[in-house]
Amino acid sequence: MTVNFFCMISKQKFLFFFLFFFFLMPISGKESIILNDSWMFCKTNQPDFYQMEFNDTSWENILLPHTWNALDGQDGGNDYYRGIGCYRKHIVIPLNYKGKVIYLKFGAANSFATVYLNGQLVGSHTGGYSAFMFDITDKILFDQENIIAVQVDNSSSIICPPLSADFTFYGGLTRNVELVVANPVHINPNEYISNDLTMGGIWVAQPGVIIKQTNVSENSADINILTKLRNTTLKTTSVLVEAVLKDSAGKVIKTFSDTKKILANDTSNSIITGKIDHPHLWNGIYDPYLYKVEIMLKVNGEIVDNSLQPLGFRYFNVDPNNGFSLNGKPYPLRGICLHEGKKDKGRAISDADRKEAIDLLRETGCNYLRLAHYQHGDYTYRYLDSLGIICWAEIPNVNSVGRSLEENKIYRKNAVSQMYELLRQQYNHPSIIFWGLSNEIYFKASVDPLETVRQLNKVVKSEDTYRFTTLAAMYPEKPA
Repeated sequence: MTVNFFCMISKQKFLFFFLFFFFLMPISGKESIILNDSWMFCKTNQPDFYQMEFNDTSWENILLPHTWNALDGQDGGNDYYRGIGCYRKHIVIPLNYKGKVIYLKFGAANSFATVYLNGQLVGSHTGGYSAFMFDITDKILFDQENIIAVQVDNSSSIICPPLSADFTFYGGLTRNVELVVANPVHINPNEYISNDLTMGGIWVAQPGVIIKQTNVSENSADINILTKLRNTTLKTTSVLVEAVLKDSAGKVIKTFSDTKKILANDTSNSIITGKIDHPHLWNGIYDPYLYKVEIMLKVNGEIVDNSLQPLGFRYFNVDPNNGFSLNGKPYPLRGICLHEGKKDKGRAISDADRKEAIDLLRETGCNYLRLAHYQHGDYTYRYLDSLGIICWAEIPNVNSVGRSLEENKIYRKNAVSQMYELLRQQYNHPSIIFWGLSNEIYFKASVDPLETVRQLNKVVKSEDTYRFTTLAAMYPEKPA
């Protein structure tokens, strides 16, 4: 559920209060509260900007999404401002949210973000194109003014992909910011991943539901539904997980279920498997048929969280002689690379802007898009699903992977993090057929990029054995 609110302004300072029209209504799942208006912004480094008593009344009052390079970054030159910008927002969070779990989510912040709440460090994030979030429950002042303060830095970097590219690195909070309010037991939207590939561990924001499909044909399809669970209570809790498959009209086709016990203050996974007979296939632009899967968590018979995810059954192949096929039939791909951006807006665009760009490309006959060269906003993938446009989704592993092995080690960790974010955040979209590992990396550079590419390929294959991995290159072939 998305909540709208308006702002009230006092004579002394800006104070922003939520107005909830459903104030006394029972809450069955997460609520998303968009925080896009009335941010204070300053395009310079202010060392004490995160302190609660800092005076921001002289700063610019702006709306999100926002970039400070909307004008100086659009002329094709390389002389646009790359540095620090500071943001502050004043909010009051109502008392009826006490006892909930509250996350602060950023759609994207390019390239480095450091987040504070009420003068306390919340966390940081590296990478300018993927969503990230923090559990801020223990730092909130309920029924009082709270100060969110964010430092964003798009300075030239030697450790964060991309190091260089022929597109503008627009600095700022370039997508939505929102509060996500959950019940104490909920689908986990923020998971810590620690393995050899992450080199120490990373936090990854995600829907918390991964739907895998295998053995797809006109006759049947197998599905595997992974739901990530979190219990923040002080006792072991039994959870009923229901997965309801609905057709495009909303009619229930099949219901699956699983029961899990989650230890106190712990996480767990639910895995549901099933078979669908005679699935209506997602057939590209000719018939982009979409099912929906609603995941519901129930504790003592009460729905405590739910999630609605797309599902499009399809099978595909690539052959060196016959090209791409979809659902067993030739399906020539005709398309282009698409960047996020619009005149005088840079990458701080709306979903309406995204729709307009895709509609124009569809008019030209595109049935395929490579989303260059980074993760795009969520709406783009949803809209491509609905139109039946095949998608190549990728991370900004562009040109160089570092000047030394020491630099490359940190770079590779950040590239792996962005790949996990892309996979977990966009996995369920049927339009995505290809995961892009890199674009035009320098094979003659001081650091051989192939080990980085191999690591990224391992990440993808550890998460998704169904789709293809690919890359774009303009240099001599090398063995994988």
